[in-house]
Amino acid sequence: MDVKGAYLNGRLEEEVYMRQPDGYHDGTDKVCRLIKTLYGLKQAGREWNKEFDARIKGLGFERLHADPCAYIRVTDEHIEVITAWVDDLLLFADTAEMMRKLKDEFKEV
Repeated sequence: MDVKGAYLNGRLEEEVYMRQPDGYHDGTDKVCRLIKTLYGLKQAGREWNKEFDARIKGLGFERLHADPCAYIRVTDEHIEVITAWVDDLLLFADTAEMMRKLKDEFKEV
């Protein structure tokens, strides 16, 4: 599963400025103050990971100590596992029904 626009969802904690993007120049030397992260920004990956971690834990998943890019949720007799690599996710569930429910949850987050 690919997370579209993942690096555009992080909120910056520090002030970051950039030149006006190509095609936008208004004839001044003004710069843009960023509020959210952009692809290519050094902070983008970390901010995306913090946002993802908070949201996935909000769904009841726990981060594995052995691998901080893997999360697990055990409910009743079912196990679900999510692994993250940059902005790509692998989803695992022990039944097709649990997989469908997991995908539906992601649509709402």
